[in-house]
This record gives sequence, structure tokens and C-alpha cells, in this order.
Amino acid sequence: MNCKLGVSQHFLMTKILIAFIILLICSGCAERVAEKGVFYTAGNWDIPPAYHGNPWAPGGVGVAGPFVHEPLFVYIPTCKEYISRLGESFIEGPLTLTVKLKKGVTWHDGEKFTSRDVKTTFYIGYLKNWEVWRNLQDIECPDDSTVIFKWNRISPVNNIRVLTETITSPHHIFGEWADLIPDLREKEKNIDKNDEKLLLEYHKEAQKVREVLYKYHPSLPIGTGPFEIGKVTASDIILDRYEHYYEVSNVHIEKIRIMRWGSNEVVWSYLMAGEMDAVAPACPYDVAQEILKRNPGTTLITPYDMSEFGLIYNCKKYPTKDLNFRKAIAHIINRDMVRQVAYSYGETVDDYSFGIPKSFRKEWLSENFYKDLTRYDYNQGKAEKILLDAGYKKDVRRNVWLTTDGKDINLEIVSPAGLNDLILLAEASSSQLTKFGIPSQIRVIPLDLYGTIVQEGNFDLAAENGSQLSKYGHPSMSLNRFYYKESIIGKASGLTSKINYKGREIDTEKLAEELNEVMDSKRRDEIVSTLSYVTNEYLPFLTCYEKRIIIFTLDGKRVTGWPKENDKIWGAAPGGVESLYCTMIVKGMLKPAGEQ
Repeated sequence: MNCKLGVSQHFLMTKILIAFIILLICSGCAERVAEKGVFYTAGNWDIPPAYHGNPWAPGGVGVAGPFVHEPLFVYIPTCKEYISRLGESFIEGPLTLTVKLKKGVTWHDGEKFTSRDVKTTFYIGYLKNWEVWRNLQDIECPDDSTVIFKWNRISPVNNIRVLTETITSPHHIFGEWADLIPDLREKEKNIDKNDEKLLLEYHKEAQKVREVLYKYHPSLPIGTGPFEIGKVTASDIILDRYEHYYEVSNVHIEKIRIMRWGSNEVVWSYLMAGEMDAVAPACPYDVAQEILKRNPGTTLITPYDMSEFGLIYNCKKYPTKDLNFRKAIAHIINRDMVRQVAYSYGETVDDYSFGIPKSFRKEWLSENFYKDLTRYDYNQGKAEKILLDAGYKKDVRRNVWLTTDGKDINLEIVSPAGLNDLILLAEASSSQLTKFGIPSQIRVIPLDLYGTIVQEGNFDLAAENGSQLSKYGHPSMSLNRFYYKESIIGKASGLTSKINYKGREIDTEKLAEELNEVMDSKRRDEIVSTLSYVTNEYLPFLTCYEKRIIIFTLDGKRVTGWPKENDKIWGAAPGGVESLYCTMIVKGMLKPAGEQ
């Protein structure tokens, strides 16, 4: 699919859309009577009868999950603090993590919650190839309220991974699958990785277990969370407060109503009509302002997403495989203008392009690090000089740049369908490159095919999420995306892992692997600096803006008590906004409107 709309046309369409939404609301329908103490949000799920309660099978649970299931703790990466949920406390050892669970917890079917349920969840996670099992040796349950995670190798994110994982699987329901895992793990350990026949037999056996697991379709999910599902339809999910919840005295919200998302435009109409208490859609500036104007009780909260968005360069395909050409593009594109078009609530980036988001660099990169780096300021004169010095030519009459052998340059920028901000990022970049004399076309690819196409190298530039600290807040999570084996940017860019770094050869993939395990802060900072330097100087990726999560909250209509934007709890938003809403509810922060 090709996207040929201009940037100005996108703005015009946005204004037409706003007018249409307002017309719909005004002619629409009478305003719904506000239900005090009912929390409204939006999301997606499989429409009944396809909906089911197995969290491991496709289509199970959906957006209701964070209200039904709970993690041991919620982590706030911006301040490195934990909020207790199912876990009471934990003790970190060199190769162990001991977690004490809260007492008095029950599943929604009345069965007691124990350490065995935690183990069951992680064992089935092994069947689903959870990343944590790269380092996890085993799990012990010395008593009902104690879980001991044993590591076979250290990692700075080991403990964060397990402490924040959602516990979904009671042993009395999922134990029949979890009990098969020890034998499967033993078989895998004893297989020679070069023995293809035994490996195939193992994978077939594991797949048989998965297939039986996927066929289990209870009508509704069972969790330990503060809400249990009352009704699921094509348009709504209704969740009722679980009256036997272990901290029910803190839960003042009686119901959750989740309305069907459909699209961002649908959610904007909900917001304009005052029918959302909290929701986080991507949203242009003018749409956001209209929402705020129409609902005085609505506030826009924009916590950091701990990620940056930009363009992957295809370093295997001419001309983007030429570093000089990549550097020229970095000077051609006005990245702040891209931000304004694609994600106006994003953060402006500087003249560098690292693997660490700008707002979090002070923690990982020293001031001395910046001294000998190339700066990619918006300067089309510099770009022209770079291209001419590298042997490129310009047909001034047609305003078209030519390759070193005199052929027209035409670039293709790909973007995933359905992600408006990335499509607009590609659109704005294409417009600027074309105006400069490097014609660029947009190709919008179905979301389920996008990853495959870019990793196969069928593009020149690709709109994508770049540096990403994720909910863990550690640089290994981000730099893995650029340099770890089979990572999306590393594979798509095709940049060789053997790189000349200040006169010596380094292996970026091996450094990224070491960063996953290094605990010494001095060595960690050395690796982060090295890989960030390489990212900037070799440009596998051009950062265009830093993302902030757009969260609209409505206070005083149905619920009240939203914390101020500077409250540290918003720092947990990268871990999932629905989980964050639920944490605010169970900690007693949100109450029915009118209550103090």
C-alpha cells in the first residue's frame, strides 16, 4: 500500500475529522448519566464467542488483564522504586531473589493463592520462551508465601523481570501443563545443540504441550486482581469489584467499564464526549486541544515513554549503505519539524543519534563523552558539501541528486500501517528529502508483515521505535535493539558487528551481550559509551523525537483523585497504562467523584 498524502493534507484531514466528531457528538446522542464510582477506559479484545479466559492462548483476556491479574511489584524506572502488589518484600542475593508474598490472597474462584501459583506462571512462561529463562535456573517454593528464584548467570535486569511479571496461572487450573516443564527442561539441557534430529524431536514435543494448552478456553479469566469480569460483549467489558480482594478496603471504585477502542479516532470521540476517565491514544495537538476545551475536568498527562522514534537506515543497500549519504540525510532532515508533524507532544532531540533516549543520558553518559562526537545539526549546506565531496552530483535543472555514476536517486521509506505517528514521521521525512532533491516515496506495510519486510532488507529507510529503555530503565534493553543478534534494528540495518572504534576493531554484538550481564558500573558505563559512540558515528538509525505517553484523565465526573503530573507514580507508565490505573485504584488514590 502506498501513502501519497502530503503533510498539509494530513492537517486538513485532521481538521475535517474534528468537525465530523463534534457533529457526531452534538447530533449524537444524549449525554450518558455519569455513574459515580465507575471507571471508564477503552481497549480491544476478541469479540464473543471468541473471547476466553486463557491468558496463554491467542485472543485470551485482552485489555481486561491488568485489572484481573497482578504482578508481584510495579516498578518505577525513573526513580528505581517498587510498588507492592502480590509481593510483600524481597531480598536480593548474588544468584538468588527471595520474594515474600502477601497473605490472605485468593483467586477469584475462592482458591488460596500460594507460591506454587507463581512457579506455575513462570514454568508455562518457559513453554512460551520467556526471555527470563535465559538466565533463570529454577524456582523453589519452601512454603506457601515464599518464592526463591535461582539464577544461572547474573544480569542487571534479572530481578526487575521477575518482580514485574504478571502472575496469571493458578496451579489448580494450569498445573497439568506446568508439571510437564521440568522433564522438558531436562531434555533440552541434555541435547547437543548440533544434533538437529534431537532438537527437532524436542521442539515437536514442546509444541504438542503448547497446542493442548492453547485449546483450553475457560469462559472468563481467573485472577487475584481487584476486579473480576462480569460481562463481555462486542462493545463493552464490565468488571466488578472483587469483594474478597485482600486489600478491598483500599478499592473505592466499584466497577470498570472498558469501551471498544476501534481506532484512535473513536477514542477521540469518547474523550470529546466526556466518556473516558483515563485513556492514552496517540493524538495530534489540535485534537488534544479540542478535547481539553470541551471537557474542563480533563487533564493531559505526558510522562516519558523512555523511548525515541526515528528512521532505520538500510546499511546493506546503496546509497544508504554509504556512511556519507547517511550523514547527509541526518543534516537534511529538520527533526524538530518531523516531531511537530508526527508527534507534537514528543520531546525535541539534540544533534546526536544514540541508543539512549536524550532525557536519560545523564545517568549513563559523562560530559566528556560528547567531546569528539559528530553533530548532526539541521544544515542543508553541510549536507550538500558532504554529498559533493563523496562524488554525488546534482542535476540543478531538475533539482534531483544523482549517484556517483550519474543515476537518479530515489528512496523508499516504509512504515507500519495503523501507527499514525510513524506514518507521519515517514511522510514528513519524505517531504523534506524530496524538497532537497532526493525523491522519496512512502510504502505503508500491514503491521503483521512490517517486521519481516524490514528485517529482510526490502527498504531504504524505515520508520521505527529506536532507543527504548522500556519498563526496566536499563541501557542494555535499548542497545540490544541496535546490536543484539536477531534484534529488529540490528538485523534491519545490516550494520556489521565488526566496527573500527577509535583505531581498534570491536565486536558490537559481543559488547551488547556483555552489557546484559555486567554488574560493575565502571565497565557498564564503558560499554554504554562505546556502543553509543558507534551508534552516532556509524548511523544505523536517525533519532527524530523522544516519545512521551499521552494520557487524558477526567476528574470529577465519575472518579476523582488523579495525582499531579509531577507525581513519581507516573514514571511507571512505560510498564503499561492500564496496569498503572489499576495500581492507583488499589492504592486508594482514585475514588468516586465527590468523595474526599
